[in-house]
Amino acid sequence: MEISVPDIKKRIQADLNPDFLEVLDESGEHRGHKGVVDIICNVTHIGVRIKSDQLRFQSKVNQHRKIYEILQPEIQIGLHSVRIEILE
Repeated sequence: MEISVPDIKKRIQADLNPDFLEVLDESGEHRGHKGVVDIICNVTHIGVRIKSDQLRFQSKVNQHRKIYEILQPEIQIGLHSVRIEILE
């Protein structure tokens, strides 16, 4: 299974139905860093900017947990880092 930004975006959209969602591949900024496995996975670092009513009244910890829960399949095969920004 290969990780792709469009697939990540579809997965988050299906689960959280956000008003706004931006998923950015930030892997290029981290090539060569320890722990980055380029051979296995082309997308290793992403940024997520999201505005969703389903996250609105949750604590920051629970907001991040929910996004990490959605992305578990990608994390298991090599997604190394997720930068999350919750918009209000």
